[in-house]
Amino acid sequence: FDFLPKLNEDSWVVLELSSFMLFDIRHSPHIGIILMVQPEHLDWHGDVQDYTKSKANMFRWQNEHDVAIYYADSLESHKIARVSPGDKIAYYDEPGAYIYDGQVMIDQTVLCKTSELKLLGEHNWQNVCAAVTAVWQVTQAPDAISKVLTTFTGLPHRLELVREADGVRFYNDSFASDPYATEAAVAAIPGNKVMVMGGWDKRGLSLDKLAATLKDHQKDVRGMVLYGESAVRLAEELKAAGCTGYQVSTATKMPAIVAEARALAKKGDAVVLSPGFPSFDMFKNFEDRGNQFIQAVHNL
Repeated sequence: FDFLPKLNEDSWVVLELSSFMLFDIRHSPHIGIILMVQPEHLDWHGDVQDYTKSKANMFRWQNEHDVAIYYADSLESHKIARVSPGDKIAYYDEPGAYIYDGQVMIDQTVLCKTSELKLLGEHNWQNVCAAVTAVWQVTQAPDAISKVLTTFTGLPHRLELVREADGVRFYNDSFASDPYATEAAVAAIPGNKVMVMGGWDKRGLSLDKLAATLKDHQKDVRGMVLYGESAVRLAEELKAAGCTGYQVSTATKMPAIVAEARALAKKGDAVVLSPGFPSFDMFKNFEDRGNQFIQAVHNL
């Protein structure tokens, strides 16, 4: 909250609030957004009900003049938004922002083509539509919105292209601390790729869907390097799903992990750090994990 002294009565603040922040909150924002909801942090919340109850505090304290924006294709997202007494607006469908004929649109207004977005992956189309829907409640400025959509390249540690070395592209997706984010990364990065996955093992988290996704992408996932506390369990899930091409690394330092992935990659491939697990077995946090990956890649 070091930005507080910079605020005045005309300021707009955008905050990402986790379930940990929301669980005991007694105030809700004027505009709240609930994205696609997947079971998370169950080791802390205990069950899905407590997790979604915490998320619902985003809207619980709103009034009839406030706005609850939810993901149209997620029943859980819609259920959480219904807690709000204010206006409830879907995104990824009308009346919010949506994708039609390869274009980002809202209120029948074309903002840009999806091919012009700098963010990688179709999963980011959802994030784009969520952001546009929120901004549209404040100002309808198609030119300004279009400029941002076609120039914003994303935040650090989120499908971040680090460099290309000897024809191999290296991506840092350290922010991907759950399997769902890693599934999105597999689909988002074009061409053949070597996935680097693993970390602190949250035992309550199912790996079935991640394993199935990797099985479906066997043609373009050239190899998988599994590291950290979760490596053995993830390998077991991959084996059960019929996956091949994975190896369990005994490395405890990022340079060695990067070297193993580099050895599996060929010219034109991508090496993607998209762990699918929290970082706390080997690193301080996801930033530390990502920064160590970046350093190791630059040292190649």
